[in-house]
Amino acid sequence: MNVAHHEIDIYNPKGKDKSAGFTKQERESFGKFLDQGFVDSFRFFYPGKTKYSYWNLRSGARVKNQGWRLDYFIVSQSILSSTYVKMVDSCINNEL
Repeated sequence: MNVAHHEIDIYNPKGKDKSAGFTKQERESFGKFLDQGFVDSFRFFYPGKTKYSYWNLRSGARVKNQGWRLDYFIVSQSILSSTYVKMVDSCINNEL
């Protein structure tokens, strides 16, 4: 999706609201998409956890863990309430 949906999804969000991937329009549009019956599975399981999936490699951001969470595993709301399918986790594996 290439959007950091919430402030928790980007390192030091202050002043980045004009940066591609974190504009108000992008974040609102992504929110409207989710409102159509979809769920950000990572945020469902880990509502307050800070994890990133992208870092600017030229600035050494990965070593400092100064990244963005841009990659999503989106599921339909019906998956989470299904009696036939059980989602047990959604994690970001970004260990160096």
